Amino acid sequence: MTPDEAVFAATVARLATVDDLSHYPFAEQDFLNKFYRDRWPTAYVYNALKTLQHQNPSVWCPALATTVTASSTGRG
Repeated sequence: MTPDEAVFAATVARLATVDDLSHYPFAEQDFLNKFYRDRWPTAYVYNALKTLQHQNPSVWCPALATTVTASSTGRG
């Protein structure tokens, strides 16, 4: 995804209104799903957690993932 400047500004503004970031356990993935909820869901393939292959093997398809990240919590 490459947002234009107006979309980028809107995402930054919305994020600035969040008092408790723990409401987003999967960080940017959950935030983007909420931000774009009226347009489209953000599929895991745009930011797949490496642990997904073990937690949900039925949906894991590494060939579809454009970005695979390790968990920053030390659990992945």
